[in-house]
Amino acid sequence: MKAGIHEADNVFRTAHHPLVFSKRSVFQYAKFMKLFANEEQPRVIEGSFVWEKFAPTSFHVHSYGCRLSWKRNSRRTSGRDIYCGAYNLTAGHIRELAAMRNLPEIASADIVHSVEDGELAHAALRVELHHDVEEEDVEAVKTAISDRLWAKSRGPLRHVCRGDRDIKPHPNGNLELGPLGAYDDDRSSIMRLWSLLRFWYLRCIWRLLHWLKNDS
Repeated sequence: MKAGIHEADNVFRTAHHPLVFSKRSVFQYAKFMKLFANEEQPRVIEGSFVWEKFAPTSFHVHSYGCRLSWKRNSRRTSGRDIYCGAYNLTAGHIRELAAMRNLPEIASADIVHSVEDGELAHAALRVELHHDVEEEDVEAVKTAISDRLWAKSRGPLRHVCRGDRDIKPHPNGNLELGPLGAYDDDRSSIMRLWSLLRFWYLRCIWRLLHWLKNDS
């Protein structure tokens, strides 16, 4: 186990309009899986995902996506961010990037739990490139990584946030089928219940610790 995230753990990537669409609202997977180089460490590539451990059902994943859109819109002066849904892959799919023969530039690839902007379910992708990789080659490596991650994706899990019900047609209808097909939560009823109970317990502990930290 690395930072609490197992190889088989599900993670989700949220899709938003207009960020991951063309001007004609055509879904662009390269924009959807777009990653960013760390400003201080240009050979470190980063990205954000939602960890199923703290978003144990599609309801929680969609709640995360809707909150993210709401936060973005509250900071904007124009335009509207619209959450459309999410795609799934596993932590193992991310970590196996470091073992791919056709990506020799990658020194390590990982995904770790990293609370961000108050979101407990946030997980951070971190890919480190070898020190001898030229900075001008980083963009090409980012594109290759995005291609590999998209190739392992399932979905979409489409959704319409409560505040976006006035949008017709909703852009979530333009999301493409993932390369590995539709996402199917194949967990048993017992495992789903266990995941929910664990989630509520861990969230209560986190909130208690957060309250104690702020109160001290």
